[in-house]
Amino acid sequence: MYEYREKNHVARGIIAGILVFVILVLAAGAGAFFYKKYHTDDETEKTPAVTTGTVVDETGAILNDGEIHGMPETIMFAVPHLLRDVEGDDEIEPFNAIIRANVNPVNADNPEVDWSAEFVNPNSAFASANDLSDFLTITPTYDGSLVARITCEAPFGEQIRITVTSRDNENATVSCLVDYKQQFLGYNLSFSQKGHSAVMTVNNSNHTGVLCADFGNEWDISIRCTYVKSEVYTVAVLDSEIQAPVYQLAFKPELAAALNNVKSGAGTPPSCYSSGQGNGTTNLFNEEWAENYTSAERGVLANAIRANTAGSVYLDLNDSNGNRMVRYTISINTDDLYVGVESLSLSPNALVFANGATYSITYKRAGYEDEPDLFANGSEYAQSQQTNGNYPTTYKNGTAVSVSDLKSSFSGTGANAESYTFDGWYWDTEMETPFEGTIPDDMVGNITLYADITVNNSHN
Repeated sequence: MYEYREKNHVARGIIAGILVFVILVLAAGAGAFFYKKYHTDDETEKTPAVTTGTVVDETGAILNDGEIHGMPETIMFAVPHLLRDVEGDDEIEPFNAIIRANVNPVNADNPEVDWSAEFVNPNSAFASANDLSDFLTITPTYDGSLVARITCEAPFGEQIRITVTSRDNENATVSCLVDYKQQFLGYNLSFSQKGHSAVMTVNNSNHTGVLCADFGNEWDISIRCTYVKSEVYTVAVLDSEIQAPVYQLAFKPELAAALNNVKSGAGTPPSCYSSGQGNGTTNLFNEEWAENYTSAERGVLANAIRANTAGSVYLDLNDSNGNRMVRYTISINTDDLYVGVESLSLSPNALVFANGATYSITYKRAGYEDEPDLFANGSEYAQSQQTNGNYPTTYKNGTAVSVSDLKSSFSGTGANAESYTFDGWYWDTEMETPFEGTIPDDMVGNITLYADITVNNSHN
């Protein structure tokens, strides 16, 4: 505890004060405890020149209005909401109230007093680590004055008791409790959406983020909002005291113009409904949004979105009166933006294949794409061909061509000869589609046939 006193005097009076409990005053949307950022146009925001906080007594009456107020039971220092940024980098200017203590009887010969302050719980972690004078100072109008200026120098985390003591009668005292109200610093947003792989992010420090465009996604984009509050205080601010934002979407002019060029009205952003702090959603560039347009329009709209992905959507957090508090500038992730085929139509140019065009036939062992062709020079599979079998290396479009099976079993040649069994031809190396022995006459393009060959013994 420390005293604001320079010399001792004798007083004959009893100090009296009016002491009651604090009633918190936080008027939603307009009170001194709620600061808003109002916008002047689509691109800029203007911050009111608020440099000091507000001081109230237990009735909610404002004390820092330049007048002298009777000493209350409680004093509450509070910085208006959103005066500081989320990181708390902005300095809070000291702010104060002028308080007067009363003596009884009023005609006491010596009404001089001393002012002192102490932490209510001096053993708390905050009180133990800090000097009270760094957070609260008391400046009497003159030595022994009943009037003093109470100044909050910085946020404090332990309740303080101010005591006024008579210099004439040390047992005549009156006290006042001082609190610091927790401050609402801002909103933290997060985005989520079911049914897609693209990443959606939010940077709440610089108010930017990334949302996803996905014409095939049936789900809305969810917007989760939490409140950021100061860490040093004696009285907490409740979520119910903070105004939940109302979300509003807007397209950047370049994107709006590009969408409107595809179809009038496409650049009008979809509505964004809000359920307070809980969950706000919108049908932004999802299946619900895309179903308003034809397949051809969706393709062109997708191109317009892909050409305007950076900072192309504004997400405003407004108060209940429509005033913008915070603006997020959102980019669009188009990784999942897929425009599906809805129908086929005849091409104006006929596609004609020349009858008799020649294409190649390659033979491979199934599952062994890296091995040489089945009948390449030196291949031990050369012994697999049937006598008088048909194994053409080319075919012509318009003419059906048959290909013979290999021997059901055969042996390779050379020092490492193997014994093999042939189990059929396939169109694919995974042996999922059997080849029935005939290349159809309407076949077009080079082909590879794959032989299902099993090794019957190991290498020597």
